[in-house]
Amino acid sequence: DISDFTVEVDGRKYETDYESWCNSFGEPLTAPYKLRKVIANKEFSSSFHWENGFLLDESETVVIDSERRNIMEIPQGITVIGHFAFMMHDFKKLKLPDSLLTIGRYAFSDSVDPDFTEVFIPDSVKTIGKSAFCGCDLEKVHLPAHLESIPRGCFNYNWLLSIEFPLTLKHIGDEAFGGSEFEEIVLPEGVEDIGYNVFEGRDLHITLPSTLKEIAKDFYYEVCVDDPESCLPFIEVHPDNPYFYAENGTLYKRDDASSPYLGYTYPKPKIRSNPKLVKIKNHEKSIQIIRPFGFG
Repeated sequence: DISDFTVEVDGRKYETDYESWCNSFGEPLTAPYKLRKVIANKEFSSSFHWENGFLLDESETVVIDSERRNIMEIPQGITVIGHFAFMMHDFKKLKLPDSLLTIGRYAFSDSVDPDFTEVFIPDSVKTIGKSAFCGCDLEKVHLPAHLESIPRGCFNYNWLLSIEFPLTLKHIGDEAFGGSEFEEIVLPEGVEDIGYNVFEGRDLHITLPSTLKEIAKDFYYEVCVDDPESCLPFIEVHPDNPYFYAENGTLYKRDDASSPYLGYTYPKPKIRSNPKLVKIKNHEKSIQIIRPFGFG
């Protein structure tokens, strides 16, 4: 994390410390696009340099971007994208280099554009920070082949319809895929724990592996848990799992089979429609983006 220098735009200084980059709602703000000057403590001033419009530190971590781009192409050779580096940068396409190893937390969060619907994360990436792609309205994501953990909120508030998990995956954090309307999820052998509010989608069919040790009772979107007749998933468990099993789509713990861990006996009742609809008048088609929490 960088906390020892400020940026200056038109005579106004902006602290890069996270605490000072928070608005009254406690949400991080982005750096100004027309970044002109970096003011650092003398001992740190040689630690940063510009390259193709990107501010890099001495470890070649992308700290921030100073330009508005339609195509966000990170240069080859970059191994780390820093925390918040491209937050709320609305580009149409993202190209990540094969040299990339780490994507910081909130690195691309709330980067929304009607044309930015897909991201290919190269297989070189080993670590992705929490909420790195939160609120991007993505429809398709390619996960790196050697990824072991999908952190909290990583792809929250997107519109994914399907996902293929790497065989190396072990951990799925809270709210990792909230908002995506999956129809089927097959978790690979090796997955050990799943957090809360990870998945969403009506009539979802989910298959849990034999390696699963922990799963939050509300691993499915909490509204569905509160109203179980509406949209609880149909669950299957690998027969060799020593901790869980399933009957008729209902999940049970082996050490407490007296009541369901999650679910209810199928067949499911007919899903009720929601009569409350929100209509938006889009005069002259001027509305292009509705950000997360737009009606919250």
